[in-house]
Amino acid sequence: MSKLQISKLTEAKAIATIWNMGAESLDPQSYVELERILKLLCGTRSINNEVIAVEQRILSGKSNHCSDCHTSDAPAYVPAPCDCDA
Repeated sequence: MSKLQISKLTEAKAIATIWNMGAESLDPQSYVELERILKLLCGTRSINNEVIAVEQRILSGKSNHCSDCHTSDAPAYVPAPCDCDA
């Protein structure tokens, strides 16, 4: 496997963007599969969960999120796109 010549921040932004595109576009079964793959990719590429959370919050366009929003899953879990009404 070759090493990508991009920063972890750029990787996190790309993953968060793809994740959000999938949330908006895919049927539930395909979205679950995409989510599984992206979580695996984050682990394999050693992308910090907090960095993904920042990118997910930026992509949501919101300044505030509920504590149970998927963007707040870090550091224990890989954060997913915003799902709150804050």
